[in-house]
Amino acid sequence: MARHIPRIYYDNCNINNNELILPERWNNHLIKVFRIKIDDKVIIYNKQYGEWLCNITSINNNTIIVKPNRLLRKHTRINTIILAFCLIKFDNIKLIIEKCTELGITDFYPLISDYTQYNNININKLNMIAIQASEQSERLDVSNIHSISNIIEFINDLPNKITWYSAIERISNNSNRDISNNNIGFIIGPEGGFSNREKELLITKTKPINLSSNILRAETACISCASIASYLNKC
Repeated sequence: MARHIPRIYYDNCNINNNELILPERWNNHLIKVFRIKIDDKVIIYNKQYGEWLCNITSINNNTIIVKPNRLLRKHTRINTIILAFCLIKFDNIKLIIEKCTELGITDFYPLISDYTQYNNININKLNMIAIQASEQSERLDVSNIHSISNIIEFINDLPNKITWYSAIERISNNSNRDISNNNIGFIIGPEGGFSNREKELLITKTKPINLSSNILRAETACISCASIASYLNKC
């Protein structure tokens, strides 16, 4: 059986034929779990320089050095896929970040709404979850996780050149059949749904969609939107 080659995300690093010191977070895992040796292979990647097959040239407890061997893939993605979601329990947010990163979401915008019961998250932890999901799913980029915004301010100042959709429960005569396969964004409410003033604003600023005849949990709605976008964009 062929041995699995570890994939390592290395942001802001010029991989082109330069010897690299691997990120310290990987040292223990590579040495104790993968039991790497000199001349073993790892894959290093980032959005700027693509995915490279590398040979390990030096190992000690604090430093692992690799030499890029050859370019495997270049990053070619052009579409932006945004998921703006209202804060829920942190464990469920972690699920959203992990699964929606695997499905190709490029940007996450956490929101505080009228019915939001939580007002804080650990962005650093979520960034690490996004990196791990990217490494596991063989993406060549990592989702951006933005700072928390108020939902009304966010809706009134939606990022440009994006077709926006909002998942509003029980809205009639709207489905996901007409969702664009270009730059798109989804806005998902909290456990209690959107308030009346939020719904009114969303209807004027976005295209409401009905994801299901059933009432979905917030994290299910997020993953559903990401799945639709992944299918349309072949992420």
